[in-house]
Amino acid sequence: MRLLPLLLALSLASCDKADEAGLSSGDAAEVQRPPGDQIEPMSRADAWAFYKSGDHAAFTATLEAITAHDPVPKDVYNLACGYALTDRADEAMERLTWLVDRGTPFFLLDD
Repeated sequence: MRLLPLLLALSLASCDKADEAGLSSGDAAEVQRPPGDQIEPMSRADAWAFYKSGDHAAFTATLEAITAHDPVPKDVYNLACGYALTDRADEAMERLTWLVDRGTPFFLLDD
């Protein structure tokens, strides 16, 4: 359990390196949505644009939409960063716990 606060602290420290963590303006893979879903398709490029503009709430909302349909570990990690940046520490810890529980190899040392 002592590992989780450390992971949150490391995720906060690495949020400034979202480009290296897998979000880049060239990474525009569209999110697949169920038929009839009225939400506009969001992409990692959209999230990155919001992050770069300082709109952390939109960055987080975009990653919530992306991970709701396809919880890729790198996106879940970046969502945890978004939660941390928007003062939602409990939700950040939930996402980090989700990753740890699944044995996700963290790429924090690459950040």
